Amino acid sequence: PALSSSPSTSGSMSEKKPHRKNRGEKRAAKVAEQKAERKARIDKREAFRREMDWSLFRDVLVAAGMQAVVYLAHGLPFRSEKFYDLSGSATHLSVVFASLVSVQRVRTPRQIFCAVAAVLWMTRLGTLLYLRISKDGKDGRFDYLKRNWFAFLGVWTLQAAWVVLVEMPVVLV
Repeated sequence: PALSSSPSTSGSMSEKKPHRKNRGEKRAAKVAEQKAERKARIDKREAFRREMDWSLFRDVLVAAGMQAVVYLAHGLPFRSEKFYDLSGSATHLSVVFASLVSVQRVRTPRQIFCAVAAVLWMTRLGTLLYLRISKDGKDGRFDYLKRNWFAFLGVWTLQAAWVVLVEMPVVLV
């Protein structure tokens, strides 16, 4: 009887060990899967952050570059603010356009609405301000600033910063 109970006991233990091992393997596989999912989420967040960092940097360059070109081509040589508002509208349009074409992805209705609303708004505002300065010939707010080229450049630089801030919803959506 002792011999017969021994194989039976050892047989049942050998059956339990694989079962425990199988449970341990399942647990390890689940932990590995969770780690992989967590890493994928982190990688996705990092890719999104890098894309947003690049988008913001690109839009700052576009805005500052456009304002600098108009300032150097017309504002500084002629001490004129005639194209100040028009260049602001063109800068808005450029930033919206750059953010829409830079990353190839499907746009949501909210993204498209933000872009269209920004274009309509800047077109209306830019046209209104350009027609006003064309009619009046000058904008009195700039008279004091035009005397100093550096102060006048500051106004154009502030406009570039304003464009980037206003267009943040379009860039980051």
